[in-house]
Amino acid sequence: MAIAQTFSMALGRELSVEEADLTQQLSPHGVAKINADIAQGANLEQTLAELKVVLQASQKRKALAQSFLPEEMLPVVRHMKRPLTAEEMVLITGTSAAVLHHEIALRTKKGEALEDVVQELAEEHRQRLLQASARRLADEE
Repeated sequence: MAIAQTFSMALGRELSVEEADLTQQLSPHGVAKINADIAQGANLEQTLAELKVVLQASQKRKALAQSFLPEEMLPVVRHMKRPLTAEEMVLITGTSAAVLHHEIALRTKKGEALEDVVQELAEEHRQRLLQASARRLADEE
């Protein structure tokens, strides 16, 4: 809530409920942009408009990505602090959800961060696909 109060004071007006909610959804980069724009005396109404556009685009990308995911994997993705990469989407859409859940649960219980586990699994999956392709090419020769 601190960034909302800071932004409100710098704007010289109360933020609307929508604007206050927006500030709560900001990434650290968005917070840094607000702080930098306040320090530089930039047009804060324009900053607010830009942040709205960026957040809406982010929400659309996230919704689109989630529309391709198996229903069982949505809770896992919602707990991630960043959007999925293309390789992670391939992993999740091309692998059994039960296997992924099991592997993710094992690794996160050991203290690994969810994002790191998903990234490592995606890299391992890509390596397996490359090895399978290399074997098929070798067999054709």
